[in-house]
Amino acid sequence: MDQFTGGGSVVSQHEAIDRLMLTAFSSYVQKLGSKEQAGSYPWLAEAIQNGNVFIASDVDKIVGVVTTTLADNNLTIGQLGIDPCRERGSAVG
Repeated sequence: MDQFTGGGSVVSQHEAIDRLMLTAFSSYVQKLGSKEQAGSYPWLAEAIQNGNVFIASDVDKIVGVVTTTLADNNLTIGQLGIDPCRERGSAVG
């Protein structure tokens, strides 16, 4: 059985989070008919450092990511990325 956990991300997870976002959003961008690639996320490291990125993991693998912003006591979800292999039937997406 899958053992999902969630929580705030840490700077050492930057590369894995960036890779997941690129993978998650590339198929979405292609489905929109765009020839553009998903990414890059130059703001991601700062967002992680500021506590604005949350992850879902299955054991040691990051399988989901949520980026947020906090302004005037309102938390806004910016992006929600799920590993495409885990989108359906696995309690992640």
